[in-house]
Amino acid sequence: MQISTTAVLGLTAIGGLCAQSWEDRVEARWPGAAILKVTEQEFTSFLHQNLAQLGDKAAGVGAFQSAQARAYGLPHAAGFLFPTPPAVLPESGLSLNAAISEANEPNGDPNSGGGIPTLISVGDEGQGHLSPGDDDWWRFSVTRRFDLIINTTRIGTANVSDTVIELYDVGSNLLAANDDFLGYGLYSRLDVTLDTGVYYVKVRAFSPTQEGEYGLDIHEPLPSSGLQTVAEGPEDNGDPNNGGTPTPADCNTRCLGNIESGTDTDWWSFTLTADTDVVLQTGPDNPGGAEVGDSTMTLRDAMGASIEFDDDDGPGLYSFISRTLTAGTYYVEVDGFGSTRTGYYNLDILCLGGTVPASYTITGQGCAGSNGNTPFLSVGDPEQPVIGTTFSVRCNDLNASMPTIASLGFSQTLDGGFQCPLDLTPFGAPGCTVYSDSVVSFVLVVDPVTSSSLISVEIPREPSIEGVVFYEQVYVLDPAANAFGAYMSDALVGVLGRRD
Repeated sequence: MQISTTAVLGLTAIGGLCAQSWEDRVEARWPGAAILKVTEQEFTSFLHQNLAQLGDKAAGVGAFQSAQARAYGLPHAAGFLFPTPPAVLPESGLSLNAAISEANEPNGDPNSGGGIPTLISVGDEGQGHLSPGDDDWWRFSVTRRFDLIINTTRIGTANVSDTVIELYDVGSNLLAANDDFLGYGLYSRLDVTLDTGVYYVKVRAFSPTQEGEYGLDIHEPLPSSGLQTVAEGPEDNGDPNNGGTPTPADCNTRCLGNIESGTDTDWWSFTLTADTDVVLQTGPDNPGGAEVGDSTMTLRDAMGASIEFDDDDGPGLYSFISRTLTAGTYYVEVDGFGSTRTGYYNLDILCLGGTVPASYTITGQGCAGSNGNTPFLSVGDPEQPVIGTTFSVRCNDLNASMPTIASLGFSQTLDGGFQCPLDLTPFGAPGCTVYSDSVVSFVLVVDPVTSSSLISVEIPREPSIEGVVFYEQVYVLDPAANAFGAYMSDALVGVLGRRD
């Protein structure tokens, strides 16, 4: 799809996004994205990898430099204007839980003529499809030393149920591999520590005849350092209303348990002295022995009444619950799924007792496209940007036939010294306003029936990001809308915090 140079360069200026329009190879490298935020490391790596296709390196650099200079209204000698994300992003591990579809085939090994791996970021979920004999390669970068979990999951209904994942460096040298990870069934998981650089993940089916869908998650582990470890008490440590004695635990505790038989359940107790955001998660990282693999979890009040039940919302087939609880005593009942699931597990009880309430406001107004519609953001009740939950925003009155980009930012100061809100009338877009920078941006899929798209951000369970202010806005590329070539929605301003 060809987009006007005016729109691409204009959006470079307003959002810190880099125009990629001088070479077909760039479009192939980032398929479906006519504009994209590109870091200096990403751009330099791209030049080195694709020097033959780009031709002369100096010419490629010059073209990029000229495009940025024109976009910012600066002389050509101004140099590169690579965006620099705020420190809070890499330090806190704030991640966008975007659904990234695999790129067009071939998306194989880039160092053996196998194509171009699909770009994915830490925090995203890749969604791929394997044909018989197929393998998919994914590419991601890290900007600091990271502890990461890389795992496959099931998605949809027609799944590849048995996967193998392999991790490679930028030269396609194998670093690690896994077939069946204990606790994940026949899916795969790698726990790795990576230094700054570019990496590839290869996903294939165990059997070359298998075909189906799969998910690929690249994420940081739950914060577990500093957690007090508590071993399961002696049996019967079950329901206190039936003579059992739950094992006492506390906030920020890792509980180590064992489901010994098909009729065994473990109860754990903890007490809160004030309203607290609590995250409960079971997992396979118990050093005891054979893992239970598939757990269920029930949060109960002081009388033993069920508050919430969960089966598979944690890693693999483990369980996850996130709630704001009032002061009082609570029980967590852990069980194996069905009558045959026995083995070891861990239960993390994390308390995110912050003081800043999560909040958001929708501010300003959007501007109309060539179809006369003005996109606007809306948030369903009772959504709030609470740490440890997923915050979803819907953009309405979109056009499914036009490229649509969601932007997540953390500052109202743009590269080049522009301050927001920035009126785009002088740029050829009367009535349009930009409200923040763009640290993370991605192409949205617009539902042609509802003319809307849902933007979901997974907010990590990291207390240090409490109080961080963020901005969301949606841009639509529409050459007929105005001289600028784009129009946009109003903006959401949010504060990350605890549930009020």
